[in-house]
Amino acid sequence: MEDDNDVTITGVTDMEALIHIPDDKPLMQLFKRLIGNDTKQNTVLTNAQILDILKKELNTDVVYIHDLELEIYLNIIKKFLKDWPQWDDFDKSVSSLKSKGDIDAIKKLLDVKYNNFRDYLKAKLDVAQPLIKNVVKKATAKKKEADDDKMNVLMEVSCTRSQLNKIFFRRPNPQQRNTIFNFIDGPTKIVLDNISIEALINWFHIKVEVNLPSFVYRFGMTHKLKHVLLNKKINETAVAPTVLNQHLQRSTNRKNASLLKLEDIQYILKEILASIPHDYHNGQLIRATLAYIETHLVRNHKSGGLYLTYYRKYMNKYAYVRYLYADVPSDSNFNNINKYDLQLQEMIYPSYYYEIGKFVKSEIISKLFIYTNWIKFECLLCNKVFLGPDMTEKLKQHILDYHFDQPDWQCTNCKSIYSMLYLAENKWEHKC
Repeated sequence: MEDDNDVTITGVTDMEALIHIPDDKPLMQLFKRLIGNDTKQNTVLTNAQILDILKKELNTDVVYIHDLELEIYLNIIKKFLKDWPQWDDFDKSVSSLKSKGDIDAIKKLLDVKYNNFRDYLKAKLDVAQPLIKNVVKKATAKKKEADDDKMNVLMEVSCTRSQLNKIFFRRPNPQQRNTIFNFIDGPTKIVLDNISIEALINWFHIKVEVNLPSFVYRFGMTHKLKHVLLNKKINETAVAPTVLNQHLQRSTNRKNASLLKLEDIQYILKEILASIPHDYHNGQLIRATLAYIETHLVRNHKSGGLYLTYYRKYMNKYAYVRYLYADVPSDSNFNNINKYDLQLQEMIYPSYYYEIGKFVKSEIISKLFIYTNWIKFECLLCNKVFLGPDMTEKLKQHILDYHFDQPDWQCTNCKSIYSMLYLAENKWEHKC
């Protein structure tokens, strides 16, 4: 070994043109170069070539592992490339067969030694891998302690929800002047998936408003989000689960808010439902929405009373997390591979709110269809309102076009992974 970056192996005569080796077998390519080295010059392997051996021959992709772990892997391969006990036997056998001009025998020898060498390296890595993980874990913990007193750097970024999902490259992109920001919009996708009525109501940041002369009611998803940009080469700390307070929270701003009876609200909801014609526009969505309202009111106000005010509640016991990034096309920049794995950690604390803005029991609803746009949906991410006869289809198409292709979420407690569609259809709840 000449220095920290190179490993050196001595080889023996030139027969490269007589032996064909596939590109996906870099160890076999190494043997071929050694066979063809008549001048006994040194065959030097660079770090990039060793990475190629790790990936293609040993099924170890080191692109996004910790930099200390990568350094250990490189040193292990360098050591055992040099110290393989069969090098002398290989050299003598090749010299003997070359003197006889027996190309077929050389090819057979090459196959045997290649398999022996690959198995030898695999065995060494199998022993080393758990030890490497332990060393990296301890080193990361020490570095975290040392960094705790350092000032955090905050950055404010203005972007759309779809842009946020892939706003950072995992490492500097050499095709875009080594920037970590992904400013190029992706291709338009044709989404063939369908979405249920339940998912529409519970989708990410959807607000619903019922506005009638006798009853005004608003509810929606108000998920709290937290973002931290991590370099996973150095930030290996797992997300600790935080138990969310699932008790109903009531606003105290309206000190003189009227106390209402749950049965009176249920009466109004039944009146609205009974007033909807069978062939009413958006009938399926509206009926599901009214059922949703009643379900939450009954669950949260079992005692029978509620105030004319604002309520809020977390929907799941634990937060969810996911990591957002854009992959960089493969490149040979070893320094980038060794230093960066940028991922935007997004934590979500799913919650919903509802508010009774007006309630007059005495006003009976007999002809609901005479009121125009009495119910509307709004996407808070896009500030887009959906109402009128085609409200259901436009809302569904908007979500499919702009918000459906979302990375999955992982529970911070049980580590189970769920799609956005699954969570929306199940009111963002699951049992660990």
